[in-house]
Amino acid sequence: MLFKNFILKFNWRFCLIHFLAIYCIMYAFNTFASIAYTDLVTAYFSKGKEDITSLQDLSNFLITIDIATFVGLLIAFIISLVMATRKKIWWSNSLLIFIIAFSLHRFDFFGWQYVKYIFIYILGWIDNLALYYTICGTLLLSLALLLMFSKTTNRFIASTNKPFISPVP
Repeated sequence: MLFKNFILKFNWRFCLIHFLAIYCIMYAFNTFASIAYTDLVTAYFSKGKEDITSLQDLSNFLITIDIATFVGLLIAFIISLVMATRKKIWWSNSLLIFIIAFSLHRFDFFGWQYVKYIFIYILGWIDNLALYYTICGTLLLSLALLLMFSKTTNRFIASTNKPFISPVP
């Protein structure tokens, strides 16, 4: 009975759109947090791994990036939860998205290391690393907000699931 209740209240359209938006918000925060460490990233790519002298800076960078990504996930979850309750969509949809996104990020199955090459290809002409991170983060955040608050996606979420076969009278 519980599983049937879950299936009836599960809104896959909401989950799909908000999962993509949460992905973008998480890595927008990740990208914005990288702005403070542009000198470290530049030294890493220009000189190599052996020439980074301060392991404290490197560990601060990695911790900051991970915390920023988690903060982005929490903020996106709260936004998704508020939107779900206002639209009278079951709150467990947002919780399910949060658990899946957290698990994928925690075990490094989100694929950000591959997706970021799209931004490198598109924005590769920018020489200033801080400007690159700012534009990349702004694009990700804009895409996420567009996915969450667009009238088109909200109509897509609100539309009912039509059966594939019409019921026989």
